[in-house]
Amino acid sequence: MKAPVGWTYCDGRSVRKDDPDYKKLFEVIGTNHGSESAETFNLPDYRGLFLRGFTYETGGTTTDPDRTSRTAMKPGGLPGAVIGSVQADAFQGHYHEVRTDDESYVFNQKLKGGAGASITFM
Repeated sequence: MKAPVGWTYCDGRSVRKDDPDYKKLFEVIGTNHGSESAETFNLPDYRGLFLRGFTYETGGTTTDPDRTSRTAMKPGGLPGAVIGSVQADAFQGHYHEVRTDDESYVFNQKLKGGAGASITFM
């Protein structure tokens, strides 16, 4: 599948800053998403990520409590509350409760966050 004319995939590739196809993009995003050398910059790599909006701090407050915990997407990128930073998943443990109609059986299991956390009922 090809990207439409004038578009490119956010796949993290390193491209030359002076490449005519990417020069205007570099003027907008710079090296926020990292850089492998002084002549290149990385495209954003949004594969498999959930995008979230950026919040500006107004009057000393913001709606983003995790803004200082984000890291750079790739080496040379920017950490913190800036475009181009990433945040690790924040999946927290939680409870699921299953009851029968007469409430004779109660199942209460705490799930711990992480890949593959699941319960199968048969």
